This record gives sequence, C-alpha cells and structure tokens, in this order.
Amino acid sequence: RESRRKKIVYFDDRTDEPFVLQAMVHRRLGLYKGWIDAGGDLEDIIHVQCGPFFDELKRYVVEYSKKADAFFGYCDAFALQLWTFLSEMGVRVPDDLALMGYDGSYEALKHDPPLATIKLPYCQVAEKIFDIVTSGPPDFSYLKGQEILIPPQLFEGESV
Repeated sequence: RESRRKKIVYFDDRTDEPFVLQAMVHRRLGLYKGWIDAGGDLEDIIHVQCGPFFDELKRYVVEYSKKADAFFGYCDAFALQLWTFLSEMGVRVPDDLALMGYDGSYEALKHDPPLATIKLPYCQVAEKIFDIVTSGPPDFSYLKGQEILIPPQLFEGESV
C-alpha cells in the first residue's frame, strides 16, 4: 500500500433530522479540511451514507474494505460497529485497514485495543460559551464576524 495514494472511506448516517445532519456535515467538512491541509486530495475520500441497517452497512464494508487504506466513522459507536464487521470478515485492524472514529467516547477508549478517535474538549467549549454569554452585550454584536476555534484532541489508540 505504500506505493499508491491513500484512500479513506468516510461513513456517516443517512438522516433527515436537521441537528443530526448538521453535526454530521460539520464533522465531514472538518475531515475534508484536515485532509487537504495535510496535502491530501478530496478524490482520496469516498463518502458513504448508509442507514441504520446492518445488512446495508455490511455490504459497504465488504465493497470498500479492498479499495481503502482506512475507514473513518462519523462517531465512535459507528466505527466500533465497523470494527466488528471487519473482524468477522477476517480483516485485521490496523494491519490490513486503519480505523478511526469521532467523539472520544468511553467505549472507544476502553475498547481492546483502543480505537483511534477525535475528541472535542467539551469542558473548554462550555467554558467559552459561558464567557460569551456572561461578558458582553446581550445581542452578541461584538462577536459578529469572529470565528472562535477550540481545537479537537486526537487520541491515537491502536487502530491506525
């Protein structure tokens, strides 16, 4: 695999729920931005949306496990389910395929071996929101045009 470009399959859920959809889109766009910033090409990322049906997910895992270098689940629970299917197929994580999730969940960190995951620093986010809400005019006009960035944390785990 070293001689060819890396391919990632990004899995997310198919939903019409606005808040869930918005969160998934932001995570996917974050992955795209990070990939491009690191020198990757968007053509290297395969985006797969699938519903909550295991048969459909298994079909995608079988199809893409031979084409990809890594799978990325939009949340840790999804990535852990991918890991189960890969193991059932005899695909070894990380030897045959890298796997990563998003959330920094307890389940990901305590999985044996631990899943690589991106964790949002929720306490820092909450502190920043508190500061914003309690320290300025109630219309938040002073924030107009500002972007507030709180970087996520990477937990490398043992799945990459």
